[in-house]
Amino acid sequence: MKQYSTEKLYLTPKQVKAFDTKKYTNLKMSDLNTLGVAMDAQVSLQTVPSITSPVQFFQYWVSKAVEVATASRTIDKIAGRTIAGAFEDEEIVVPYIELTGSARPYTDTANIPLASYNPNFLARTIIRMEEGLEVGYLESLRASRMQRDDHELKARAVAESLAISANDIGFFGFANGQNQTFGFLNDPNLPAYRTVAQNAGQNSTSWTNKTFNEITADIITAVSQLTVQLGGRFNPAVDAFKLVLSLASYQFLNTLNELGTQSVLEWLTKTYKVEIIPAPELDGANGGQNVFYLMLDEFNGSRVIDQYVPEVLRLIGMEKKAKVTVESYANATAGIIVQQPVGVVRYSGI
Repeated sequence: MKQYSTEKLYLTPKQVKAFDTKKYTNLKMSDLNTLGVAMDAQVSLQTVPSITSPVQFFQYWVSKAVEVATASRTIDKIAGRTIAGAFEDEEIVVPYIELTGSARPYTDTANIPLASYNPNFLARTIIRMEEGLEVGYLESLRASRMQRDDHELKARAVAESLAISANDIGFFGFANGQNQTFGFLNDPNLPAYRTVAQNAGQNSTSWTNKTFNEITADIITAVSQLTVQLGGRFNPAVDAFKLVLSLASYQFLNTLNELGTQSVLEWLTKTYKVEIIPAPELDGANGGQNVFYLMLDEFNGSRVIDQYVPEVLRLIGMEKKAKVTVESYANATAGIIVQQPVGVVRYSGI
C-alpha cells in the first residue's frame, strides 16, 4: 500500500524570509533539515582570519562594498513554500478525489443509485539545480587584505544564484522536453485569461489610458468573477485574498479620482481585505500584455496555489586540496501546482 509522504514544513508567504543565523545559535541538524537545508558532507567549513589592511597614504577606503542588486524574488510572497519530499525524489504527487453520485426520487422497485468517487493523481517533476564555489589560498589571503571574506562572499553568491533559479522555476516552470514542472504563469490547471474592458473613446484596455473609475471597474469585475466562481463561499470585504499584478501596471494604482481625494490603491485597501503584490514577471506575460491575478491562499481545506520545495539548499560536498577549496551546493524544487483553480482569476491587457 502506498504510504503518503508527510510535509516537513509549510511556510506561508509572510513567513518566507531571510534566515538570521546569528539569532539562532543552537540549531540542530534536524532543525535545518525541516527548513529544507541539508548537508550531506559533514565537514567544518574553514575561513581565513581577516588580516588588517595596511594604512594607505592619500586614500580613503569605504568600509562597505557596493553590491550589485538583483530583482526581488516574489514567488515566495505569492505562493509560500511547502518543504516536502527528498532531494533524491523524482516527483511530487498530489492525489485528487472527486465525489460522484446523483440522488433520485425513492421508489420500492427502482435500483438504488450508488455514490462513489473518482481518484486522480497530479504529478510534478522535481528539478535539481547546482552551483559551486572555489577559493584559492593566495586569493583568500589577498581578499583578507581588502577586509573581505572570500569564502563568505562566494557562498552568498551561490545562495543568491540558487534562489534566483528557484524563483524563475516558480514563475515559468522548467521544460526539458520530458518533465512536468510548471510555474505560476503556465501551470495547466490555471484558468484562461479574460481581457479587461476598453476605456471610453480610445478603444484601449491599458491602465495607462484609463481613469480612476475605469481601473476600479476592472478590479470590481474581476472580484465579481472570483466571487461567482467560488459559489458564494468568498466575501471580498471579509475574506483575505491577493492581487498579484504587473510591476509596470502597479504605478497606475496611484491614479486619482476626479476630485483628487482618493487613489485606486486607497480605494482598494478600504474596500477589500486584499494584499497587493507587484511582480516584474507579470509584465507582458500574456503575449506582451500586462496581466493581474486575483487569488485566495486557501479554499475548501487546501492551498489554492502551492510551491513544493524538497530542498532549499544542500551542501553536496567539499574538497580540500593543497591550494584550493571546492564546494558544491544544490537545491530542488517541483515548481508550482495549482490545486484549486476555482480560487484564481486572470485578467490581461492592463
